[in-house]
Amino acid sequence: MVKKQSTSRQEIENLLGIVARDRSEADRDDLHPDIRFQLLYNAGLQLATIVLRLNDLRIGHAGHHRETFRATHDLVHEDLRPIIAHFDQARRKRNSLVYDQAGTATEADLRGLRASVGTFEEWVRGLANTRFSGV
Repeated sequence: MVKKQSTSRQEIENLLGIVARDRSEADRDDLHPDIRFQLLYNAGLQLATIVLRLNDLRIGHAGHHRETFRATHDLVHEDLRPIIAHFDQARRKRNSLVYDQAGTATEADLRGLRASVGTFEEWVRGLANTRFSGV
């Protein structure tokens, strides 16, 4: 369920702080690849959440992750939609490695997700800077 709710500069800065933390931790070689994948996935989820929040939208609890990507897909430029699809694919893999089977994240998965998160973060920061100068 998507609902209207205004955001603030502080909320966006807090979410960007989570993205920065998770991206940094995902670079640690001493962590299991599954954990690093989860961290990168969460960074992507938070970036998608920022897009929603910058549009004064919030997702309700049921199916939060899936619905976040579904709603974000319609708010981004067509060129970015493959990244949102990649995040949704990562959502399914993350569910599998959290709930079903350990050891499913590969180095190729990490490289691909890291690249998608990096590209999307650059765009999201530009969007945030347009709304809140200097975020």
